Amino acid sequence: GMKKGEKIGMEKGLKKGEKIGIKKGEEIGIKKGEEIGIKKGVQKGKELGKHEEKVATARKMKSLGMDVAVIAQVTGLTADEIAML
Repeated sequence: GMKKGEKIGMEKGLKKGEKIGIKKGEEIGIKKGEEIGIKKGVQKGKELGKHEEKVATARKMKSLGMDVAVIAQVTGLTADEIAML
Protein backbone atom coordinates (compact mmCIF):
# COMPACT_ATOMS: atom_id res chain seq x y z
CA GLY A 1 0.00 0.00 0.00
CA MET A 2 1.48 3.19 1.35
CA LYS A 3 5.15 2.15 1.29
CA LYS A 4 4.88 0.97 -2.33
CA GLY A 5 3.16 4.25 -3.29
CA GLU A 6 5.87 6.27 -1.55
CA LYS A 7 8.56 4.28 -3.36
CA ILE A 8 6.92 4.84 -6.76
CA GLY A 9 6.47 8.54 -5.93
CA MET A 10 10.13 8.87 -4.90
CA GLU A 11 11.32 7.17 -8.10
CA LYS A 12 9.16 9.42 -10.27
CA GLY A 13 10.31 12.48 -8.31
CA LEU A 14 13.97 11.47 -8.71
CA LYS A 15 13.59 10.95 -12.47
CA LYS A 16 11.84 14.31 -12.86
CA GLY A 17 14.44 16.04 -10.68
CA GLU A 18 17.23 14.41 -12.67
CA LYS A 19 15.75 15.63 -15.96
CA ILE A 20 15.41 19.16 -14.58
CA GLY A 21 19.01 19.02 -13.29
CA ILE A 22 20.35 17.83 -16.65
CA LYS A 23 18.41 20.56 -18.48
CA LYS A 24 19.74 23.25 -16.11
CA GLY A 25 23.27 21.87 -16.49
CA GLU A 26 22.98 21.95 -20.28
CA GLU A 27 21.69 25.55 -20.17
CA ILE A 28 24.61 26.61 -17.96
CA GLY A 29 27.06 24.76 -20.21
CA ILE A 30 25.67 26.39 -23.35
CA LYS A 31 25.79 29.84 -21.74
CA LYS A 32 29.40 29.36 -20.62
CA GLY A 33 30.31 28.04 -24.07
CA GLU A 34 28.75 31.09 -25.72
CA GLU A 35 30.58 33.43 -23.35
CA ILE A 36 33.92 31.74 -24.12
CA GLY A 37 33.13 31.85 -27.85
CA ILE A 38 32.33 35.55 -27.71
CA LYS A 39 35.55 36.29 -25.80
CA LYS A 40 37.58 34.30 -28.33
CA GLY A 41 35.82 36.07 -31.21
CA VAL A 42 36.51 39.50 -29.75
CA GLN A 43 40.17 38.57 -29.17
CA LYS A 44 40.49 37.25 -32.73
CA GLY A 45 38.88 40.44 -34.06
CA LYS A 46 41.35 42.58 -32.13
CA GLU A 47 44.27 40.54 -33.47
CA LEU A 48 43.00 40.87 -37.04
CA GLY A 49 42.51 44.61 -36.54
CA LYS A 50 46.05 45.02 -35.27
CA HIS A 51 47.41 43.05 -38.22
CA GLU A 52 45.42 45.16 -40.69
CA GLU A 53 46.77 48.30 -39.02
CA LYS A 54 50.34 46.99 -39.38
CA VAL A 55 49.70 46.19 -43.05
CA ALA A 56 48.30 49.70 -43.68
CA THR A 57 51.33 51.28 -41.99
CA ALA A 58 53.69 49.08 -43.99
CA ARG A 59 51.93 50.06 -47.24
CA LYS A 60 52.34 53.75 -46.44
CA MET A 61 56.00 53.30 -45.52
CA LYS A 62 56.62 51.26 -48.69
CA SER A 63 54.91 53.93 -50.81
CA LEU A 64 57.26 56.49 -49.28
CA GLY A 65 60.19 54.39 -50.50
CA MET A 66 61.35 53.29 -47.08
CA ASP A 67 63.68 50.31 -46.72
CA VAL A 68 62.00 46.92 -46.21
CA ALA A 69 64.21 46.20 -43.18
CA VAL A 70 63.01 49.41 -41.52
CA ILE A 71 59.38 48.65 -42.37
CA ALA A 72 59.78 45.16 -40.91
CA GLN A 73 61.35 46.53 -37.74
CA VAL A 74 58.62 49.14 -37.24
CA THR A 75 55.59 46.98 -38.10
CA GLY A 76 56.74 43.53 -37.03
CA LEU A 77 55.79 42.14 -40.44
CA THR A 78 58.21 39.86 -42.28
CA ALA A 79 60.08 40.96 -45.39
CA ASP A 80 58.00 38.45 -47.39
CA GLU A 81 54.75 39.96 -46.10
CA ILE A 82 55.97 43.44 -46.98
CA ALA A 83 57.07 42.33 -50.46
CA MET A 84 53.52 41.08 -51.15
CA LEU A 85 51.99 44.50 -50.43
